[in-house]
Amino acid sequence: MIPVLAPLPQEVAVVLVLFQEFLAAHADPDGGPLLHDLYADDAPIALGGRLLRKGETDVEAFAQAHRRACMQGIGTLPVFDQVDLLAENVDEDKSAVVGWFRAIESGDGQSATVGLGIRRDGGQWRVGWCTVASDVQPWSYNQGLVQTLAEYPWMLSDQPVLPRSSLDASYYRLFRQSDVHLSFLPESRFSCHMSGGCCKFDYHIALPPAAQVLIDAIPWEDIKPALKGTKLEVRADGQLQLKDNHETCRFMDEQRQCLIHETLGHQPFGPCGVFPFAFAETPEGVSVSTSLVCGSVRNRLGPLLAERQFDVRERLFLAPVRRPNGFRLAPGLEIPWESFRQIETILLDLLEKPQVPLRQRLYAGNRLLHALRRNEPIDVGAWLEEPPGMLPDEYRETLRTYLARIFAWDRQGFTRLPKGMSLDLRHDRIRDELVVVDILRNLQFSKAYSYPYDLTTAHNLSILLYVLTGIMQSSIDGPLPDELWRELAALGGHGLLASLLPDSAPQELKEFLGSSEFGQWALWY
Repeated sequence: MIPVLAPLPQEVAVVLVLFQEFLAAHADPDGGPLLHDLYADDAPIALGGRLLRKGETDVEAFAQAHRRACMQGIGTLPVFDQVDLLAENVDEDKSAVVGWFRAIESGDGQSATVGLGIRRDGGQWRVGWCTVASDVQPWSYNQGLVQTLAEYPWMLSDQPVLPRSSLDASYYRLFRQSDVHLSFLPESRFSCHMSGGCCKFDYHIALPPAAQVLIDAIPWEDIKPALKGTKLEVRADGQLQLKDNHETCRFMDEQRQCLIHETLGHQPFGPCGVFPFAFAETPEGVSVSTSLVCGSVRNRLGPLLAERQFDVRERLFLAPVRRPNGFRLAPGLEIPWESFRQIETILLDLLEKPQVPLRQRLYAGNRLLHALRRNEPIDVGAWLEEPPGMLPDEYRETLRTYLARIFAWDRQGFTRLPKGMSLDLRHDRIRDELVVVDILRNLQFSKAYSYPYDLTTAHNLSILLYVLTGIMQSSIDGPLPDELWRELAALGGHGLLASLLPDSAPQELKEFLGSSEFGQWALWY
């Protein structure tokens, strides 16, 4: 039974006994009613795909869900034993206690540091939260509760199996990350330099309803009183709107730092935590690309991605992963994955030839795709030296129509461009080539277009991005401002160029934009 309220100095005994009872009920498929009773009313509970407080749940529904999770997770859910108390601290008003334990997970043999927050509730001690941490933390009861709520993405996920509680969820986060093989572009680097650019950039961010529970629990009165009571707008799809296209995130402070991240020490919101990464599933694992919207990525700051795989794998859990519906050389022309990967590698390697003009590298890639589609002889060396042709005037006007449509999009960065600027392009004025190449390589490697479309369409969009870059640079004296680099990176890594190919677009248009002829048009422009 639940220990009756005990006076100091017996809190140490109370927290140890209560933790042992909690673990026993937690592991028992029939322990749902007792576990529900052990929880304090404000304890976070995942039930029916929602994050709730214990006081909002029905004991019978909770017990059924607990039993179902236990039975489905046999052999997978963590089982803890050999519990040792490491440390404890009592809140100043003596109404709450935080205990820290070393517990051994019997299946993995992993030593886990587990925090347990208990508080007086109805004259008895009850569990408010329980979570696995990297080490003993100096948290108060309320700080631990907020940290536990930040585990909501793991609490609501059924990967690898549905967790019974935040104890399972936090253990998964720290010790059972996906072991899928990750592949990276070898030059990709990242570390966050807290520029705040991603919090202000021109795209919307939506969060699941569970995020509101965490926002409500953060002590805004001590952080930024104006944010107390913040309720995110509920969208038509049930998601919460964190920011709209033209908004700056409300949770930034005066120094452009994220208050959520500052408070928790990490970022629990999926879209924020995943940025600047994107993930694409392949038969060999997952390709990890990075968004050059981020200045740190664009300037190649920080360690190589291969050196920070724990962090990348945690973000992988939070991320939507692009999954293939086939691999194509061109629209309607499927090829085996092995061929797809080999051609993609050649296209990426072609871009990494600084001794050859960038336009010529793109032209060689275009000729390669054209020859493969028609089963013609391949001579990449000759194509790297062969001059592109001339574009007929009527084709040039058609291409200008596409370019003008893109520059007319409602994008904040485009407001930096001169009014009525010329759409003429001087190929000899491409500047900051290393950055341009990084954007193009990232576009190809990200699979943003290769999965729903194909390698040729992806390469054509790289060519189109090269043309857009050249026009921008021709219209501005000196280096491009960061706002325009971010726009170019977003066009290449966030699917904005896919607006040219919506699902409703005529099949003829999709096939044309996926043809080698379109790529030649753009390069001859």
